[in-house]
Amino acid sequence: MEAIPVSEPHVMTVFNPSTFEETEHLAYEAEMQYKRKENTIWTILCSRLDTVEIGVPVMLVWHCGMNSYIHNRHVIVSNPSNCAGGFYYPTLRSMMKSYELYVFTQPGCPPCDRLKAHISCLTPAQQSALHFVPLRAPNGNYTALAEELGVELTPTLVVTYEGLHCDVDADGDEDCDYTEEPVETFIGANSIIEHLDATIDAYTYANPE
Repeated sequence: MEAIPVSEPHVMTVFNPSTFEETEHLAYEAEMQYKRKENTIWTILCSRLDTVEIGVPVMLVWHCGMNSYIHNRHVIVSNPSNCAGGFYYPTLRSMMKSYELYVFTQPGCPPCDRLKAHISCLTPAQQSALHFVPLRAPNGNYTALAEELGVELTPTLVVTYEGLHCDVDADGDEDCDYTEEPVETFIGANSIIEHLDATIDAYTYANPE
């Protein structure tokens, strides 16, 4: 979704639907560039690594967990616009993607086979947006990813948000680590097939405008 910022990022009080509490978060206001209805101003969540300039178009994605639009970071640049102080972070492919769509399957699972047959009929771009991963390791235990995301059944589709968590130590040096948090989960072939097109459309660029 394209929008045009009308304010610079600043700390705002927002409602967290997961905790039902208000919390402070860096955000800015932007005019949503709708195609079929009147443009409106929305509050957009962001981080201090995001480059935001008033009047310069940005791309947004919908974060279902926060029930809000968030800044979709493609080029990570530290400059006066994002307050990080004069460094450039190379744009790697892994840094460009904000979301991952994992499909957990296992052998001897007829619903998994039905889901795979359905996915095989999707466009190549849509298929490439989905990552098939095993539920269990060769020893029969759940994989580390399945345990991390709380997956116990197949097939299961989990949408995760890839973020960047940064801490500043006593010397003022910044240490950043990638984080991956589940946003949405669909269990069973029927549920996944029902929501698949809307999910791909919401979290990827596989569907044409």
